[in-house]
Amino acid sequence: MSEVAAPDDPPAAPPGDPPDGRPISAVGERSVAAGTISDSIIVTGDNSYVSVVPPPRLPPPDRVDAPGRVVRLPRAPTPVFVGREDVLARLAETLAARSDVVITQALHGLGGVGKTELALQYAHRRRAGYAVVWWITAESPRRLETGLAELAYRLAPEAARAAPAEDAAAWALGWLRSHPGWLLLLDNVNDPGDIEALLASAEGGHILVTSRRDVRWPGRTSALRLDVLDPADAVALITGITGRTSDADREAAAEIAAELGHLPLALDQAAAYMRQASVSPQRYLRRLREQPARAYRAAAQGDKAQLTIARLWDLTVESIRTRAPGAVWLLRCLAHYAPDDVPRDVLGEPLDEDVDEALGVLASHNMVTLTDDTVSLHRLTQAVVLEAAGTPGGGEPEPRDVALAWLRAGLPAGDPAADMSHWPTWHSLTRHIEQIAGHYTAGREPEELGTMLYATARFLATQGAVLLAHTMLVRAEGILEEYLGAEHPTTLDSRHHQALMLRVLGRLEEAAEQHRAVLEVQERVLGPEHPDTLTNRNNLAGVLGYLGRWQEEEAEHRAVLDVLTRTLGPDHLSTVSVRNNLAFVLLALGRAEEAEAQHRAAHQARSRGQGPDHPATLACSNNIGLALRAQGRLREAEAQHRATYEARARVLGDAHPAAFTSLNNLGVVLGDLGRLDEAEAMHRDVMEARGRDRGADHPGALISHNNLAAVIGRRGRWDEAAERHGSILDTRLRVLGPAHPATLTSRNNLGVALFMLARPEEAEAELGTAAEARATVLGQDHPATLTTRNNLACLLRATGRAGEAEAEHRTILEAFTRRLGPAHPNTAASAANLAHARRDEGTATAVTCRFNLVNLQADTLCSEHDPEIPRG
Repeated sequence: MSEVAAPDDPPAAPPGDPPDGRPISAVGERSVAAGTISDSIIVTGDNSYVSVVPPPRLPPPDRVDAPGRVVRLPRAPTPVFVGREDVLARLAETLAARSDVVITQALHGLGGVGKTELALQYAHRRRAGYAVVWWITAESPRRLETGLAELAYRLAPEAARAAPAEDAAAWALGWLRSHPGWLLLLDNVNDPGDIEALLASAEGGHILVTSRRDVRWPGRTSALRLDVLDPADAVALITGITGRTSDADREAAAEIAAELGHLPLALDQAAAYMRQASVSPQRYLRRLREQPARAYRAAAQGDKAQLTIARLWDLTVESIRTRAPGAVWLLRCLAHYAPDDVPRDVLGEPLDEDVDEALGVLASHNMVTLTDDTVSLHRLTQAVVLEAAGTPGGGEPEPRDVALAWLRAGLPAGDPAADMSHWPTWHSLTRHIEQIAGHYTAGREPEELGTMLYATARFLATQGAVLLAHTMLVRAEGILEEYLGAEHPTTLDSRHHQALMLRVLGRLEEAAEQHRAVLEVQERVLGPEHPDTLTNRNNLAGVLGYLGRWQEEEAEHRAVLDVLTRTLGPDHLSTVSVRNNLAFVLLALGRAEEAEAQHRAAHQARSRGQGPDHPATLACSNNIGLALRAQGRLREAEAQHRATYEARARVLGDAHPAAFTSLNNLGVVLGDLGRLDEAEAMHRDVMEARGRDRGADHPGALISHNNLAAVIGRRGRWDEAAERHGSILDTRLRVLGPAHPATLTSRNNLGVALFMLARPEEAEAELGTAAEARATVLGQDHPATLTTRNNLACLLRATGRAGEAEAEHRTILEAFTRRLGPAHPNTAASAANLAHARRDEGTATAVTCRFNLVNLQADTLCSEHDPEIPRG
């Protein structure tokens, strides 16, 4: 039995209060107020429509050339660079070895040893030899994804900025695969597993990795360890920066270098201090040895490099405070953000001093790195600043709270799920929001942290970072409940969004429970016809559908549809969305002709209101294909799914989950038509892609795996098919439960495979269990129930129980004729099975039954569900 299914995209956010907790309002004639505007239509109070033009879509990456030479480096390389020329030469030799495959070099060593500077020097010197030189701070999978997405924004700026980070990053990988001559620099990689997929898929370029980790790196990556400087080179670094080159200066510089362990970052900061404060190396050496040990002791639990930097802290702070007292306080605020690429325009005034002046003082002491737009701290410097900060005195504000307020003021206005124009800004701020949230302990968070986490989670959901979004929403709910109350609309909306994330994560029972809990409060506080209440009820219905509780889903959708038809009219796009969802249920319940009519009506309305290529219109197009197949109109279904796939690949990109859905459904129809080579290749591609995207246990990946196993069985490889179906059944029993329709599909399919392997007792046990459960869950006359009953009847005939088999085949034929009509392929095959059962043909009958057994596998149909009611 094959399965057709919807993509597993995060659902769009429902309308509600904006993320700062203020109520939504609109002033003026024909004004519009909404927390979220989806489906690209808004409706004013007099029912006038305003269309929102959908954004451009990403073009195929192999058709996009780099716009000239593209170079992104975090800063200019330092002019005083000593002791690394031999390493640079070895690095260049390694990377120049091949140009037709990806060459990867990893630099590893102690923090502060100069790995980043070495990579920067190589990139700067060799940039003319590459079409693209792109730097990514890759300390986490999220940062890596963001960096790749930013590459897409540079290469295809108009289209990529409207794409979620996950899609943009996938597009950038496609671009790297299809273009040679690029250099990708991945700085500060913490876990080799984070870049394994990238290394496996990239082709024709060079990748340079820096890391503190001395581990085995994926693939054919060569590793190069970077140690501290030789003593002579350490002296050259100090004298080169300070300009003090007398014999006495060199002797003192050598002792300073020894005190600091010849660590380049520490030497650089010490030399910058001497230069800025006009202090001789001899005097600095005395101060270094006499300086208070407070910071040194504070860092004693850190690594060697952090301990070394801590020794410089008091001396450096003394110098900075003399020139610009507010700069020290600004540094303490900056230390609460992620260390890299803090946007300068979010920084407010530190005390009475100009921010740019204070940043300049910090940069002159090599405490921060400045570009025109950003400021960064080295991680060791950040750790020491936080450790040595102490408690503010004299009424001075807490740097952590000021840093939070700056971020809050810098958030874009409006709903991040609706306004894609602000997504680049959200990308630049998200990692700093994550970082600063870690500086607050539970029970002591300010309200503005809750509203900021709520808004950030809304953005992350649009980018496919569902697990992180759910984690943020849980924390935001706790904070908002403390300040606003458990029944405040914003608190309820946070809980509602948690349910949406749980659904995407496949935690369906938890999602349904959360939706019901929120719905109970909404109906009491907001009223049963409030848009937020209806949206939540619609989304609850969708979760019930994923749980296979289709009768309950139908009831919920009909209730919402009645309200919308009465209040907004039958042709309003909100009403159309719910009608589409109802059609999905009809399809799942085996009422395919009704479903087709509803899907076609929804498709026509969306084509008129949103355009034929809008994703919502294409979802209806997909659903029409499902209804056609359910009626046995396979040629029409093939044409429908192929056209939908081509449109989705053109509009959304061929790596988009919706495109994979269309490929899956097209593969099912090709299998029905007997084109098994094409079907197997298609299902294998989709299964691998979905497994990479969401994990092998995700419902979407299991659907693709099931369909691949079904085709493998039809090609006669029944041992492999049985093994796959058994594995899928085990997973579905664990994830979905024994009564879920998808679990019953796997049990049916395993029974078929066991029968074809001549293991009739095991096959009968599986098919009998599946038939009984399907009759209970779906009904006696549902096509899926009839399919399993047919399979069981074939087994009865093959094992010599001809009388029972004939009676069952007759009942099945009558039911198929009644439900699907006499011309449907299932009806025709059922008639053939009955005819064979009436003729006692022994082995030939068993073979024929087995053939029709395979062809009679109906689908547990899943359609594409609209997760939100557009607000009008």
